[in-house]
Amino acid sequence: MLTITGVSGALSRTTSVTLVVNAALVPDFSLSATPASQTVVRGGSTTYAANISRLGGFTGGVTFSVSGLPAGATGTFNPNPATANSSTLTVTTAATTPTGSFVLTITGVSGALSRTTSVTLVITAPAAGDFSLSASPSSQTVSQGDSASYTLSITRSGSFTAAVTLSVSGLPAGATASFSPNPATGNSSLTINTNEQVTPQGSYVLTITGVGGGLTRVTSATLVVTD
Repeated sequence: MLTITGVSGALSRTTSVTLVVNAALVPDFSLSATPASQTVVRGGSTTYAANISRLGGFTGGVTFSVSGLPAGATGTFNPNPATANSSTLTVTTAATTPTGSFVLTITGVSGALSRTTSVTLVITAPAAGDFSLSASPSSQTVSQGDSASYTLSITRSGSFTAAVTLSVSGLPAGATASFSPNPATGNSSLTINTNEQVTPQGSYVLTITGVGGGLTRVTSATLVVTD
Protein backbone atom coordinates (compact mmCIF):
# COMPACT_ATOMS: atom_id res chain seq x y z
CA MET A 1 0.00 0.00 0.00
CA LEU A 2 1.25 3.47 -0.87
CA THR A 3 0.55 6.52 1.34
CA ILE A 4 0.23 9.85 -0.42
CA THR A 5 0.82 12.94 1.77
CA GLY A 6 -0.06 16.53 0.93
CA VAL A 7 1.29 19.46 3.03
CA SER A 8 0.32 23.14 2.92
CA GLY A 9 1.61 25.33 5.72
CA ALA A 10 0.53 23.73 8.95
CA LEU A 11 -1.89 21.43 7.17
CA SER A 12 -0.99 17.84 6.31
CA ARG A 13 -3.35 15.38 4.72
CA THR A 14 -2.87 11.76 3.55
CA THR A 15 -4.55 9.13 1.42
CA SER A 16 -3.51 5.65 0.33
CA VAL A 17 -3.58 3.56 -2.83
CA THR A 18 -2.72 -0.04 -3.61
CA LEU A 19 -0.10 -0.94 -6.17
CA VAL A 20 -0.14 -4.52 -7.50
CA VAL A 21 3.05 -5.64 -9.20
CA ASN A 22 2.61 -8.71 -11.40
CA ALA A 23 5.47 -10.96 -12.33
CA ALA A 24 6.54 -10.70 -15.93
CA LEU A 25 4.86 -13.30 -18.17
CA VAL A 26 7.11 -16.29 -18.76
CA PRO A 27 6.77 -17.99 -22.15
CA ASP A 28 5.42 -21.50 -21.63
CA PHE A 29 3.17 -24.11 -23.22
CA SER A 30 0.91 -26.98 -22.23
CA LEU A 31 -0.17 -30.13 -24.09
CA SER A 32 -3.46 -31.94 -24.55
CA ALA A 33 -4.49 -34.77 -26.86
CA THR A 34 -7.75 -35.80 -28.51
CA PRO A 35 -9.47 -38.14 -28.45
CA ALA A 36 -8.60 -39.39 -24.99
CA SER A 37 -8.90 -43.02 -26.13
CA GLN A 38 -8.77 -44.91 -29.43
CA THR A 39 -9.56 -48.56 -30.20
CA VAL A 40 -7.84 -50.37 -33.07
CA VAL A 41 -7.85 -53.94 -34.37
CA ARG A 42 -4.43 -55.53 -34.06
CA GLY A 43 -2.52 -54.94 -37.29
CA GLY A 44 -4.27 -51.62 -37.95
CA SER A 45 -3.50 -47.98 -37.17
CA THR A 46 -5.16 -45.00 -35.50
CA THR A 47 -4.48 -41.30 -34.91
CA TYR A 48 -4.57 -38.67 -32.16
CA ALA A 49 -4.24 -34.88 -32.31
CA ALA A 50 -1.51 -33.51 -30.02
CA ASN A 51 -2.54 -29.92 -29.22
CA ILE A 52 -0.22 -27.10 -28.07
CA SER A 53 -1.58 -24.27 -25.89
CA ARG A 54 0.88 -21.35 -26.03
CA LEU A 55 1.25 -19.13 -22.95
CA GLY A 56 3.09 -15.89 -22.20
CA GLY A 57 4.00 -15.21 -25.79
CA PHE A 58 5.56 -18.62 -26.36
CA THR A 59 6.36 -19.06 -30.07
CA GLY A 60 8.88 -21.91 -30.13
CA GLY A 61 8.68 -25.17 -32.04
CA VAL A 62 7.76 -28.28 -30.02
CA THR A 63 9.43 -31.64 -30.64
CA PHE A 64 7.23 -34.63 -29.83
CA SER A 65 7.88 -38.18 -28.68
CA VAL A 66 5.65 -40.97 -27.35
CA SER A 67 6.29 -43.74 -24.83
CA GLY A 68 4.27 -46.66 -23.49
CA LEU A 69 3.65 -48.27 -26.88
CA PRO A 70 3.04 -52.03 -26.80
CA ALA A 71 5.43 -54.44 -28.52
CA GLY A 72 5.41 -54.17 -32.29
CA ALA A 73 3.65 -50.79 -32.36
CA THR A 74 5.20 -47.58 -33.67
CA GLY A 75 4.28 -43.93 -33.21
CA THR A 76 5.05 -41.05 -35.58
CA PHE A 77 4.21 -37.33 -35.39
CA ASN A 78 3.49 -35.04 -38.33
CA PRO A 79 4.75 -32.36 -38.29
CA ASN A 80 7.62 -32.86 -35.87
CA PRO A 81 8.76 -30.44 -34.58
CA ALA A 82 5.48 -28.52 -34.65
CA THR A 83 5.58 -24.75 -35.07
CA ALA A 84 1.79 -24.43 -35.28
CA ASN A 85 -0.61 -25.48 -32.55
CA SER A 86 -1.01 -29.20 -33.25
CA SER A 87 0.62 -32.34 -34.57
CA THR A 88 -0.93 -35.66 -35.60
CA LEU A 89 0.26 -38.80 -33.83
CA THR A 90 -0.21 -41.97 -35.91
CA VAL A 91 0.08 -45.26 -34.03
CA THR A 92 0.57 -48.34 -36.21
CA THR A 93 0.25 -51.82 -34.72
CA ALA A 94 1.58 -55.16 -35.99
CA ALA A 95 -0.10 -58.54 -36.35
CA THR A 96 1.97 -59.61 -33.33
CA THR A 97 1.09 -56.63 -31.11
CA PRO A 98 -0.60 -57.89 -27.92
CA THR A 99 -4.19 -56.99 -27.17
CA GLY A 100 -5.07 -54.85 -24.16
CA SER A 101 -5.30 -51.28 -22.91
CA PHE A 102 -2.15 -49.15 -22.93
CA VAL A 103 -1.49 -45.64 -21.56
CA LEU A 104 0.66 -43.65 -23.97
CA THR A 105 2.64 -40.68 -22.66
CA ILE A 106 3.12 -37.88 -25.19
CA THR A 107 6.06 -35.57 -24.43
CA GLY A 108 6.69 -32.19 -26.01
CA VAL A 109 10.06 -30.45 -25.64
CA SER A 110 11.06 -26.90 -26.56
CA GLY A 111 14.37 -25.64 -25.25
CA ALA A 112 14.41 -26.18 -21.49
CA LEU A 113 10.65 -26.71 -21.37
CA SER A 114 9.20 -30.23 -21.29
CA ARG A 115 5.49 -30.95 -20.98
CA THR A 116 3.47 -34.18 -21.13
CA THR A 117 -0.04 -35.47 -21.68
CA SER A 118 -1.46 -38.98 -22.00
CA VAL A 119 -3.95 -40.97 -24.06
CA THR A 120 -5.23 -44.54 -24.00
CA LEU A 121 -4.74 -47.08 -26.78
CA VAL A 122 -7.00 -50.15 -26.77
CA ILE A 123 -5.97 -53.02 -29.06
CA THR A 124 -8.45 -55.77 -29.91
CA ALA A 125 -8.01 -59.07 -31.76
CA PRO A 126 -9.29 -59.42 -35.33
CA ALA A 127 -12.53 -61.29 -35.85
CA ALA A 128 -12.05 -65.06 -36.01
CA GLY A 129 -11.48 -66.33 -39.54
CA ASP A 130 -14.20 -68.33 -41.27
CA PHE A 131 -15.57 -69.13 -44.70
CA SER A 132 -18.79 -70.26 -46.31
CA LEU A 133 -19.63 -72.07 -49.56
CA SER A 134 -22.39 -71.55 -52.08
CA ALA A 135 -23.08 -73.12 -55.47
CA SER A 136 -24.73 -71.54 -58.48
CA PRO A 137 -26.92 -72.32 -60.14
CA SER A 138 -28.61 -74.33 -57.41
CA SER A 139 -29.81 -76.89 -59.97
CA GLN A 140 -28.62 -78.10 -63.36
CA THR A 141 -30.36 -80.41 -65.84
CA VAL A 142 -28.26 -82.53 -68.17
CA SER A 143 -28.90 -85.34 -70.66
CA GLN A 144 -27.21 -88.69 -70.12
CA GLY A 145 -23.66 -88.46 -71.44
CA ASP A 146 -23.45 -84.68 -71.17
CA SER A 147 -21.80 -82.48 -68.55
CA ALA A 148 -22.93 -79.71 -66.21
CA SER A 149 -21.01 -76.97 -64.43
CA TYR A 150 -21.51 -75.10 -61.16
CA THR A 151 -19.65 -72.10 -59.78
CA LEU A 152 -18.45 -72.60 -56.20
CA SER A 153 -18.19 -69.28 -54.35
CA ILE A 154 -15.97 -69.17 -51.27
CA THR A 155 -16.86 -66.24 -49.01
CA ARG A 156 -14.13 -65.39 -46.51
CA SER A 157 -14.60 -63.47 -43.28
CA GLY A 158 -12.38 -62.24 -40.47
CA SER A 159 -8.76 -63.31 -40.81
CA PHE A 160 -9.40 -66.45 -42.88
CA THR A 161 -6.84 -66.75 -45.70
CA ALA A 162 -6.33 -70.52 -46.10
CA ALA A 163 -6.80 -72.42 -49.35
CA VAL A 164 -9.96 -74.57 -49.44
CA THR A 165 -9.87 -78.19 -50.64
CA LEU A 166 -13.13 -79.21 -52.31
CA SER A 167 -14.90 -82.56 -52.73
CA VAL A 168 -18.38 -83.70 -53.76
CA SER A 169 -20.55 -86.65 -52.81
CA GLY A 170 -23.95 -87.90 -53.96
CA LEU A 171 -23.00 -88.39 -57.62
CA PRO A 172 -25.08 -90.85 -59.63
CA ALA A 173 -23.48 -94.01 -60.98
CA GLY A 174 -21.05 -93.43 -63.83
CA ALA A 175 -20.70 -89.71 -63.17
CA THR A 176 -17.39 -88.06 -62.36
CA ALA A 177 -16.59 -84.66 -60.87
CA SER A 178 -13.66 -82.27 -61.05
CA PHE A 179 -12.95 -78.89 -59.45
CA SER A 180 -10.81 -76.18 -60.99
CA PRO A 181 -8.84 -74.97 -59.17
CA ASN A 182 -8.56 -77.35 -56.23
CA PRO A 183 -7.44 -76.37 -53.61
CA ALA A 184 -8.96 -72.93 -54.22
CA THR A 185 -7.83 -69.58 -52.85
CA GLY A 186 -10.68 -67.86 -54.68
CA ASN A 187 -13.77 -69.30 -56.32
CA SER A 188 -13.79 -72.67 -58.11
CA SER A 189 -15.72 -74.39 -60.88
CA LEU A 190 -17.28 -77.84 -60.46
CA THR A 191 -17.81 -79.89 -63.62
CA ILE A 192 -19.97 -83.05 -63.57
CA ASN A 193 -19.54 -85.51 -66.45
CA THR A 194 -22.23 -88.17 -66.89
CA ASN A 195 -22.00 -91.48 -68.76
CA GLU A 196 -24.56 -92.08 -71.49
CA GLN A 197 -24.59 -95.82 -70.91
CA VAL A 198 -24.28 -95.97 -67.12
CA THR A 199 -25.66 -92.84 -65.47
CA PRO A 200 -29.34 -93.36 -64.61
CA GLN A 201 -31.97 -90.70 -65.03
CA GLY A 202 -33.17 -88.94 -61.91
CA SER A 203 -32.68 -86.03 -59.53
CA TYR A 204 -29.61 -86.10 -57.30
CA VAL A 205 -28.62 -83.87 -54.39
CA LEU A 206 -24.89 -83.25 -54.48
CA THR A 207 -23.13 -82.39 -51.22
CA ILE A 208 -20.11 -80.16 -51.78
CA THR A 209 -17.58 -80.00 -48.95
CA GLY A 210 -14.80 -77.46 -48.44
CA VAL A 211 -11.98 -77.96 -45.94
CA GLY A 212 -9.43 -75.29 -45.03
CA GLY A 213 -7.75 -73.73 -42.02
CA GLY A 214 -9.09 -76.48 -39.76
CA LEU A 215 -12.67 -75.65 -40.77
CA THR A 216 -15.18 -77.73 -42.76
CA ARG A 217 -18.12 -76.14 -44.54
CA VAL A 218 -20.73 -77.66 -46.89
CA THR A 219 -23.28 -76.61 -49.46
CA SER A 220 -25.51 -78.51 -51.86
CA ALA A 221 -26.69 -78.42 -55.45
CA THR A 222 -29.11 -80.50 -57.48
CA LEU A 223 -28.25 -82.48 -60.61
CA VAL A 224 -31.14 -83.65 -62.80
CA VAL A 225 -30.27 -86.31 -65.40
CA THR A 226 -32.66 -86.83 -68.30
CA ASP A 227 -32.59 -89.13 -71.32
